[in-house]
Amino acid sequence: MRSRHLYAIVAAFVVLSLSLPLYAQSTRSEGSKLIDQLEFSDISWNIPKLGVDVVVDTLPNGMVLFMMEDHRLPVFNIRSLIRTGEIYMPEDRMGLIDLVGTVMRTGGTTTLDPDKLNEELEYLAASVETSIDNESGSARLNCMSKDVDRGLELFADVLMNPAFNQERIDLQKDKMKESIRRRNDSPGSICGREFNHLIYADHPYGSILEWEHVRDVTREDMLAFHKKYYVPNNVWLGITGDFSIDEIKAKVASTFESWKSAEIDLSKKKKVNPAPKPGVYLIDKDLTQSNIRFGQLGVNQYSPDRFAISIMNYILGGGSFTSRMTTEVRSNMGLAYSVGSRFSTGSTDLGSFYAYCQTKTETTYKAVSEMVRQINSMKEAEVTDFELNSAKDSYINSFVFNFTDPSSIVAQLMNLEFDGMPRDYYDTYLNNVRSVTKQDVLAAAKKYLDPKKMTFLVVGNSEGFESPLDEFGTITMLELKEPHVE
Repeated sequence: MRSRHLYAIVAAFVVLSLSLPLYAQSTRSEGSKLIDQLEFSDISWNIPKLGVDVVVDTLPNGMVLFMMEDHRLPVFNIRSLIRTGEIYMPEDRMGLIDLVGTVMRTGGTTTLDPDKLNEELEYLAASVETSIDNESGSARLNCMSKDVDRGLELFADVLMNPAFNQERIDLQKDKMKESIRRRNDSPGSICGREFNHLIYADHPYGSILEWEHVRDVTREDMLAFHKKYYVPNNVWLGITGDFSIDEIKAKVASTFESWKSAEIDLSKKKKVNPAPKPGVYLIDKDLTQSNIRFGQLGVNQYSPDRFAISIMNYILGGGSFTSRMTTEVRSNMGLAYSVGSRFSTGSTDLGSFYAYCQTKTETTYKAVSEMVRQINSMKEAEVTDFELNSAKDSYINSFVFNFTDPSSIVAQLMNLEFDGMPRDYYDTYLNNVRSVTKQDVLAAAKKYLDPKKMTFLVVGNSEGFESPLDEFGTITMLELKEPHVE
């Protein structure tokens, strides 16, 4: 009897299973049926090119223009690059760079005081911003296309005639003073700053801004700096918006006509001087977590190995949740929430490789050991086909996002020219990624990763480590200096 009941149940289940697809088809909405009938044409996209998509021209005063029309919205944008920055300055003049980069805009011009300049920009719903970093200065203009004439005038006034108002200089100094005073509040910031200082020493990539670098800067210093570097033949303008090329070129030429070219000396560019400091450096702080960073100098953006390096690092620790470090240190071992690696290949001088992690004090040794093991594993055997293809797909699929709009297109292509990269860099990019082999990845790891030559830095409570870190190198205790501010 029980067997008959069982057969009946099984038979009913089979009939029900067979009928479900038919039921599902009969109950589908009309909208879902229409979706199946939609046809999509193949997506066609061409990599933007200088001289085709972006027009390049040079004004009589030497200013270089990169122009691209964009009629989707009635807006106008300029992004400029100026060849200047901390790499051209001695270490004790670092504060000058930060002050000029900010007060050039906030300090008004010789024709408009700071408040009046702000009022004019607000009235136009426009913005002008300036800054200077390690390797370049920048100025930006955003305004409506109907206001392009006045917007250009204000932008040019800031570039050509900054007043460096003393009150605004003092205000910016106070802000920088407070930032310097609080620089040891964050363990993560300490770790990043001190690691860079260890591997780059007094080079701008690793120098540490002190209050005296800011305090001693005068308005005359700022005016002299501007006069030296801010000349039209040292300025590149990337221009996009609702305009015609001929029209905007004429407007820009007219606006900057009075700005005369001048000789400029860029010969004192500071180079990275490799001086490895392998070993373990500890900064003791009473913390429940350790901030870990270790690595070594790497390559610049002109390296022929940059594509193999990028793929290698993606697999090792740069690929977010798919990387080996994240899989082992975070997911499998539960030692950290934040762990990974970075290999910078975008600097004109030597970049760096570093691995990073935050872990509990009592698992510091275990986390470092596993991260080192993962680095060594990259040097010992080829990666898998799955790892290689996943890394390539990530770079290939994200490539298009370098060119999301005309402003980003112009910026990318202008940066290539500014840095002296090949004009066909983006044309060959995808093929260069696709051509990376497992053998290339292994060779890159062997060539550029060597834990025995790496600098290890840990910020945390060393007394709470479960084991000493001396197997990774000689231990040196670093004193965390409190900033001296008056």
